[in-house]
Amino acid sequence: MFIVNIILKTSYHAVFSSVKKNRTMWSKNHDYTIMKNMKYIRDPGFRCFQRSFMIRNVVFDMGNVIIRFDPSFFISREGIEDLADRELIMNELFLSVEWAQMDSGVLTEETAEPSILSRFPDRLKGIVHNLLFSWADPPVPVPGMEDLVRRLKKAGYGVWLLSNASKAQHLYWPKVPVSGLFDGKLVSCDTGYVKPMREIYLAFTDKYQLLPEECVFIDDSIQNVAGAVACNWHGIVFHGSSEELEQKLNRLGVILSPAG
Repeated sequence: MFIVNIILKTSYHAVFSSVKKNRTMWSKNHDYTIMKNMKYIRDPGFRCFQRSFMIRNVVFDMGNVIIRFDPSFFISREGIEDLADRELIMNELFLSVEWAQMDSGVLTEETAEPSILSRFPDRLKGIVHNLLFSWADPPVPVPGMEDLVRRLKKAGYGVWLLSNASKAQHLYWPKVPVSGLFDGKLVSCDTGYVKPMREIYLAFTDKYQLLPEECVFIDDSIQNVAGAVACNWHGIVFHGSSEELEQKLNRLGVILSPAG
């Protein structure tokens, strides 16, 4: 028992000294990371140290969270009213295998286009080309979200993007007015993984050296939020209301700067 207490006492001083010097020590699985901003709570019952975390980073999905992703709306914007044509475009473009392969980085818009267009009559090929390359032109913001992001940023939180998207995302994202406030992003096409695969959440925290427990992920997909939670993130399912989202953030201790 005497030897155990010496070891525990020595470990305590080692941890305390490390925190004081603001050093960061990484284990292979990042489970015992000692960070400058980490709080340690001694648990006398177990004679060990438990970590408590504050949320410091808010990570957003893009489609239907920051900007609108609504294929039916995009098809209408191209002037397509015929129901059969609308269904064809929906099924053979937006719900196609090629679309999923673009998100995973296997294809780009350029390499996907020949096989996609082969399934359309000539009269629709020009419209399908426009939708493939320019569905986000112009991007349509989700109401209230630009203000929410600005208030988070003003309050001192890290603001990030984690999105399933194709290479074209790098072209249209800078056109989104709020994009300049983001501290960084990770897009699925650049990783070979898509949400809700575990690897993409690990790749994100590895890239930006963030602690999962200090991140909250916001997505309109239940599965994608569940994937983040399985990786020790906090998670919120977005239902389209920035007011509801702010309330849920508040419950997690994330307090935005005052509106206006």
